[in-house]
Amino acid sequence: MTFKEIKSWKKNNIMKLFFLLPLVLLNQIVAVSIDSNTLFFLSDDSKTVMGYDGALLCPQFKNFCAYLVYIEIDTAGDDMLKQVPTQCTDTGVLHHNAAVVFKGGDGPGQIYYEPGVQIFHDCVQGDRFIWQMTHSFPPVAMRNRWVMKQYALNLTVTSYPKYHNGPINISSFQGVSRATHPNLYRDDSRRFTREELVDYRDRFS
Repeated sequence: MTFKEIKSWKKNNIMKLFFLLPLVLLNQIVAVSIDSNTLFFLSDDSKTVMGYDGALLCPQFKNFCAYLVYIEIDTAGDDMLKQVPTQCTDTGVLHHNAAVVFKGGDGPGQIYYEPGVQIFHDCVQGDRFIWQMTHSFPPVAMRNRWVMKQYALNLTVTSYPKYHNGPINISSFQGVSRATHPNLYRDDSRRFTREELVDYRDRFS
């Protein structure tokens, strides 16, 4: 290889390095800056995760069962987002937690979600009927990384008459649920404390 050819080869490689170096540096910067939070928004910038820490109260009868469905309230029909399996107690209180993902928006021009919960329970005198209680929570903005909601609801029919849609005749409610779910007759089905939900929120997104 002549001196001229060597000089030309060096010049070409230096030029390649000159163009490649910024790309390498940019790749390193992106790799460092994109963590779980930013990846969350890259995947779906309308997503909001709500961490619920709930207590259901039945002070009048103590023995009761409940089944929950977390929803996004919509004028065109509520969207079912997460189910909490049936559990029962003889203490008058049931505890649970749930991480619920809201995504995809809530219609043209809307910038918030309307969370709610439907509770099917037998906190009522007699054992022939299941009552449906629908409770709404304050709206939450889209693109919230994580929202915690701690609440307690009294299921006694006389306490919240306007929230109850009336009895639903489901004769085998307790019998079927007792045979199918391990949480039955556990007062507390929470796998995490409220503090753990906050600390490990990225697991639920």
